[in-house]
Amino acid sequence: MRPSGFQLIYCSEVTAPPSRDHLKELLQASSLNNATFAISGLLLYGNGFFLQVLEGVETLVELRMQRIAKDPRHHNIVYLQRKCVPQRSFKDWAMGFRDLLAEEGVDGRGDFLEVPFDAGWGPEVAEHARVPLERFRRDRG
Repeated sequence: MRPSGFQLIYCSEVTAPPSRDHLKELLQASSLNNATFAISGLLLYGNGFFLQVLEGVETLVELRMQRIAKDPRHHNIVYLQRKCVPQRSFKDWAMGFRDLLAEEGVDGRGDFLEVPFDAGWGPEVAEHARVPLERFRRDRG
């Protein structure tokens, strides 16, 4: 099957714990910016870091990531995956979001976002990171 898009997954440590209102504003801005460039994805927050997947045309996804990398709310960005994919996993979402730590007892989230952030993570943890991403997608179908 020929690739139809590009997928980038990264983690970043937050510079300061975001408030509920701040997370809501971040989601609204991300949704608007991503929709403008036909980028889809999902943002998970937990334990002081973000786990995000962005999907779309490679050049547009990379441009969006450059902007995120300059955002002072993020530091220690770790790229877990950059690859062409046969189809988008989150094609219907300009930006799905979940604050995992605000939802006590969320089943199936995996333990990835419950471990301390490690700026030394590399691509080898990408499959482990996909667990909460894929479970969220299935739950929200």
